[in-house]
Amino acid sequence: MPTADLPSALLDLLNQSPLPLTLAELVKRIRAVMGAKSAKKEMVLAALAGLTSVRALPMNPRKLAELSYTLHQDAAITAHLLEHWVRSAKKPLKLPDLRKKLAPVLQAQFDAAFESLVSQRRLFLLPKAVPLVLATRPSARDLIDMAMLRRLRLLVQQVNAVRSSELTLEGLLEWLDGAPPVVVADSSAELTPELLREWYEADARRSSTRMVPLPQTWAQYSAWTAAHAQVPDLQRFRSMIERLYNEGQIWLEPCEYPQDLPEEERALLVPLAIGPPGFAWSWASLS
Repeated sequence: MPTADLPSALLDLLNQSPLPLTLAELVKRIRAVMGAKSAKKEMVLAALAGLTSVRALPMNPRKLAELSYTLHQDAAITAHLLEHWVRSAKKPLKLPDLRKKLAPVLQAQFDAAFESLVSQRRLFLLPKAVPLVLATRPSARDLIDMAMLRRLRLLVQQVNAVRSSELTLEGLLEWLDGAPPVVVADSSAELTPELLREWYEADARRSSTRMVPLPQTWAQYSAWTAAHAQVPDLQRFRSMIERLYNEGQIWLEPCEYPQDLPEEERALLVPLAIGPPGFAWSWASLS
């Protein structure tokens, strides 16, 4: 990829990333595609300065002088950050602590973004003395403290005196939780070249080069398997891409510096006959 394509590559990368990227992150990812000589730090900075649609934000509350770059609006960035932090946390986050994680430049967006995430059931609020934010819907028993549990145990004992069949405390709690719907996996749903073409066309419209990174297609596949109550199969996905490449149906663009990619993206790379593994792809015939 020639140096002249650096601005286009930056725009593609920033468009694909829902979160702002620091200069170091941009340089690392651009080098994975273009190589170190074509993506030096000074060159990336100069290209960013010439892109009027790119916004620079101080995203790190502890390093306000460090800028991150994005094409997205503050509201969308805030929503992505909040959801990311909650889903990646090892335990539920306290609502005040979640707010504090947000950079000052985005604080004004917190309330609207959080309310939107809750209304869309992408995040959940557990009412406590200090409210907790959850990534999954809380159960009824999450709302029950020890004092309430003792009252429920007493209630069960009292009603069992007049019931024809005995009620257990665990049975009452399960009833309060509500039985989750049984989802039957769609065994007829299979990964096909037609699906890959559909996903490719959707992603390629947002790319100036018509080459779509494999991690982007993997995200489409993962969403599709979730909708069919399945688990994404990495081996099946890579085998499909490799077979289409060997048959000449698709082109693969190599990744010059695969060691700079995150581990989950390196796992998607497809070996080529010569040179580095393939990272981005397109159909050989776009008709």
